[in-house]
Amino acid sequence: DAFLPFFEKGSIVLIGATTENPSFEVNSALLSRCKVFVLKALSREDIVSLLSRAAKDERGFGKIDLEVSPEILGKIADLSNGDARNALGTFETAVANAAFGIAVNVYNAFMSLTHSIVLAFRPSMVKTYAEDRQDLLAQLFYVCNKAIFLLLTCVAIPIIMETSTILNLWLGIVPENTSLYICLFVIFCLCLALHNPITIIIQSIGRIKNYHMTIETLMASCVPLTWLMFHIKLPSYSLFVIMISLCILAHAIRVLFLRCNHGFFSIKNYLMQFVAPCMSIAIANVIVTGWVHTMVHNCLLRLLAVCFTSILVTIIFTSLIGTSKTEREYIRKKIHI
Repeated sequence: DAFLPFFEKGSIVLIGATTENPSFEVNSALLSRCKVFVLKALSREDIVSLLSRAAKDERGFGKIDLEVSPEILGKIADLSNGDARNALGTFETAVANAAFGIAVNVYNAFMSLTHSIVLAFRPSMVKTYAEDRQDLLAQLFYVCNKAIFLLLTCVAIPIIMETSTILNLWLGIVPENTSLYICLFVIFCLCLALHNPITIIIQSIGRIKNYHMTIETLMASCVPLTWLMFHIKLPSYSLFVIMISLCILAHAIRVLFLRCNHGFFSIKNYLMQFVAPCMSIAIANVIVTGWVHTMVHNCLLRLLAVCFTSILVTIIFTSLIGTSKTEREYIRKKIHI
């Protein structure tokens, strides 16, 4: 009633929306001077039509040539209760999670390969430490590091260079950002895998409390950093950049822990015997494989050529600069060559 005179004079323009019945919730005198529009829930067919346009229009997912069956669109429409915003949000979430889910499958494959390599070295490293054979333990440590890094990079480089081809052959049509997520996941796996030889030795020593508390606390900081990333509206791939950065920092801390807790280990030797030769091999692999990638134009032939080149370059450079004479003798002995 207090607003009514001002409303009649035009001093106040009332525009409102409510999910309640205005006949019961709004003053009758005020309601009689308003024009009421009833917005009904959209039908199932309307929602399906809206989602179809979102899948085809360039303002939606048209740029990635997304194909979705009518049955899936119908299920999303049923869950939306006639709300277009709800339906579009559900649809967008499904597409985004599909991209991340595909990348997670690649991550799981890489981690399985890593665990298989580590499993081959763990018993020997633990036994050698128990026997206090420092020279052999150092040799096993560097061979294990090189095996992990070189085998993973041998697989990772073709995947990174030929992600689009692999996805097209594997799935045909993929959501936006899938290729980028896979490449970043591969780099993260490579950084994460290198902790295994260090962790084996630290666990053998038994001084794991401070080690794990420090590393896990550092990695847990990914949670607030991720919140901050989304709060300042950085792109989604920034999450992977944060994870990779924290993983590299955590590895540096692991190296320092090993230096402080074991006599055979020297940071200088680590850089000279592992980091320098392995990085040189990886760079050479990228250069040669990248050249092959640019020279072959047929997608399938290029994929095969890149995979073969990566394997060949890794084998050649590993035998030339990647392993010492004693390491080569150890490897020949283990595989009975």
